[in-house]
Amino acid sequence: MRHFEIAFKMFDLNGDGEVDFKEFDKVRDVILSSTSVGARHRDRLVTGNVAGGVGDALVEHFFGADKKGKLTVDMFRSFHRLLRTELLWLEFNRFDPEDSRISERDFAKMVLSYADMNDQQRKKYMKRVKREYGDRKEGISFEDVQAFTELVENISDVEMALSMYMAAGASITPGDLKQVAQAVAGIDLQDSLVTMIFTLFDENMDGSLSHREFIRAMKSRTTRGLEKSKNTGFAKLINSCYGCTVKVIQDQLGLKP
Repeated sequence: MRHFEIAFKMFDLNGDGEVDFKEFDKVRDVILSSTSVGARHRDRLVTGNVAGGVGDALVEHFFGADKKGKLTVDMFRSFHRLLRTELLWLEFNRFDPEDSRISERDFAKMVLSYADMNDQQRKKYMKRVKREYGDRKEGISFEDVQAFTELVENISDVEMALSMYMAAGASITPGDLKQVAQAVAGIDLQDSLVTMIFTLFDENMDGSLSHREFIRAMKSRTTRGLEKSKNTGFAKLINSCYGCTVKVIQDQLGLKP
């Protein structure tokens, strides 16, 4: 949540704890101009296509039709949380869940969908899943996916915690990962979900997590391929708000990017 506080303070130019439309519009233009993804969204706002309509919808949501409303940090945080959940739900349902669960193989595809790896590497991961589960399918629930996403959202803190185990010369066990998830994100990972994570990222199948593989793949997922690493965390946040909103609208309306 640190980026939310930074983002809000950037928008809150007069420091009164609220953001009006003029403050929002001024900083938004600067941020969108500073990154490649943002520049594309800024240009689309001008040309008046789908992204432009989404931009207008965001402004009305935050400030009302007359643009005289005020945006608070709680409103901003709630908006992003709702947007993230909606996008995750759409992603989950792409795999046609049965009894509100998707297969372990589909979950693996979801996890690896934004990972920076070639097809051959991706096949290697999927072979591990096939070897472990075969035709057996206990399934992964949407609640499991949400818990996993919370873990990914805190990946920097997770990386630091896991590095402590590595520095001490200890391997990372399923119990260790559950403890880290609880300590840094306040979430309880189900045993079945942890088993799935280890199936993907236990390269040697020795019961310990391949730390670097896991962190690298999760960092790719946090950005959803929206931008290269040169962007700041704050810029990623703003770009993600616009990028994810456009994606949700396009998916719901069946529009092409």
